[in-house]
Amino acid sequence: MDRQTKKVVDAALQLPYADRSALLNRLLYVLDRGPEIEVLDATLALPEGGRWQVVDALFGAIDEAEEVRLDREWSEQIQHRIDDIESGRAERVSWPDVVRIARERARAES
Repeated sequence: MDRQTKKVVDAALQLPYADRSALLNRLLYVLDRGPEIEVLDATLALPEGGRWQVVDALFGAIDEAEEVRLDREWSEQIQHRIDDIESGRAERVSWPDVVRIARERARAES
């Protein structure tokens, strides 16, 4: 294992269990994909405003059948997040703290 890979593995293993599980699910999802990975990489390289424009364009291009599937997936994700909160696996953050963190991140990107 090269040094950079070991550094990433070590960082991943330091995450709390719930975060490691979520990361694993995302990695498996990403690794099982094809050409959309290139688009994902290009999107993530954009400034935040550009990333949101890509998201907006994709939402605008979703047809009704796809919306039903997305509604189901969002419902599952929402239930998963509720379960994490109720079980104590997720840390609750107050709205003022969310706003403060978002502003700090926006200033850091500027």
